Amino acid sequence: MKAAHEDPAAAELIARAEQFFATLRPECKAVAAFFTPGAEEVLRLRVPIVQPECHFGRPAVASLLWLLDEYEPYVVALVDSEKVRFFVAKLGRADLGGTRYNEVREYDFPPKYLPATGRGEGGYTQGGNNRDAFEATIEDHTRRFYRQVAEQCGHLLEESGAKRILLGGSEASARAVEGLMHDTVRKAVIGFVPTQMHLSDQAMWDHMMPRALEHERAHECALVDEVVDLAKAGGRGALGIATVLDCLKNKQVELLLVPWPLAEPSCR
Repeated sequence: MKAAHEDPAAAELIARAEQFFATLRPECKAVAAFFTPGAEEVLRLRVPIVQPECHFGRPAVASLLWLLDEYEPYVVALVDSEKVRFFVAKLGRADLGGTRYNEVREYDFPPKYLPATGRGEGGYTQGGNNRDAFEATIEDHTRRFYRQVAEQCGHLLEESGAKRILLGGSEASARAVEGLMHDTVRKAVIGFVPTQMHLSDQAMWDHMMPRALEHERAHECALVDEVVDLAKAGGRGALGIATVLDCLKNKQVELLLVPWPLAEPSCR
């Protein structure tokens, strides 16, 4: 870049960029930095950049926009009747989450097979009542545990900015949690993938990622079909580079759909 741009403005910008990256602390996975003669904008990214890029002139934001769109965050909850594991994942690596154990594990219940100590009138044992009470207690704690998992999914959805939830672990437990979610949270659930709880977070996400990718591609195809139908009906959709560029100039674009990688120079 130094050889390609000899004007003073380029030299000053390059010097500032070199100084910035020389003192940059590795607190994130990637950085997108924009330098102008009077200002600078730095975005610290939580997703990696496979091929670093460097441009001079008009800001090259296409790669950044694609990266932010493709690495869609997901809230992942792996749940069975005893514990749940949470993590927020993108279509890359998994961020470690927490593990919450079912409260029932903290109680010291007597074994179910022990004979009952109480007897009713006539010498009849009360074991049936004891077993019923035991089962009711287990069900109560399990349901409360599932409700806490459902609430935590909602909290993580809000904190992470994610729009999608993927459930794993035991299907019966996952469906029970889904049934206890608030309607707005339940709408974010895209599916269930049966998984084993002992796997690492990354191995678990590698196993579940195909379902997330399937959803992403289906979502993108549905958006394209919607815009095409709107355009054909003379509605809010616009097709073609020239038409879309005119809409951009007039600030009429709400959602922009562009094929990737960009083959048309005017799209860059």
